[in-house]
Amino acid sequence: MDKNRTIEPTKVFTEDESLYPYEQARSYIIAYEFSPLHCHDFIEFFYVIRGNSDHLNNGKEQTIMPGDAFLFPLGISHRFLSPDQNFLHRDIIFRKDFFKQMCDFYQPGLYEKFSTSKEVFYSRISSHRISQFEYFGTRLSKFDQSEGRRGIEKMLASLVIALLLEKGNDAFSTSSHNPNWINLLITVLSTAENFNVPLSVLLKHFDYSPQYIMRTFKKYTGVTLTEFFNSQKLLQAHFLLENTALPIKAIAEQCGFDDLVYFYHRYKREFEESPKQTRLAINGKISKTYVKNGSNEQK
Repeated sequence: MDKNRTIEPTKVFTEDESLYPYEQARSYIIAYEFSPLHCHDFIEFFYVIRGNSDHLNNGKEQTIMPGDAFLFPLGISHRFLSPDQNFLHRDIIFRKDFFKQMCDFYQPGLYEKFSTSKEVFYSRISSHRISQFEYFGTRLSKFDQSEGRRGIEKMLASLVIALLLEKGNDAFSTSSHNPNWINLLITVLSTAENFNVPLSVLLKHFDYSPQYIMRTFKKYTGVTLTEFFNSQKLLQAHFLLENTALPIKAIAEQCGFDDLVYFYHRYKREFEESPKQTRLAINGKISKTYVKNGSNEQK
């Protein structure tokens, strides 16, 4: 942490001010937010969709990027510092009793291990895992008090708990083990301005052969370079469909898909619905995903 940084008071966000009485969980997208130093009396999980930001986490400062995911025990403080204009992340918050109940269902004692660790859970999640969270996260924000809400809340909690179980005894490590150039490449491939740039052109900025880059990228991320790049483009398309009135063809082109038929095929395979179905859901009776853009509204 910068010794010259002014020490600021920690704001406490509570369940009563952050969740409606009928909600066990809530999800929303936050773009380019300057948040105060804060902690919660509920469980917060967030992951970065695109862009970079410095992040103050439990007194430690680090740069976070697409694929970085964090789960906060009660009372741990954090804030975002100097996010770039491209920065976008999704917050998912859970009532503590609900999250404990879900943890107990999967592994008794898991919640206690997590909540008493005093360490923030960190994980690098794949673009495929992000698309799973996005699929349910966007739907949770559209439901009010419908019967389907409880199932969506449980699915999101299950996805988070799966990360805890997968990490096992190393669950509370807060550092990425990727080489710096891999992290830089992840950032390049997740920046919307690059989605219309051929992959071969983007790779020329790195001091390795394309073959070595592709092989090493898959070793550290678990997916191929092309799969990751396409998934980032599709996540951007999903975001634009939910949050703008741009025509589908224009969105496809903006996200680097010149072939509209191919775009429809890849989109449906990624999100299990067509672009038109996503857009119709927004234009119909279901309310639009809440996007908070540097406002002073409640978290």
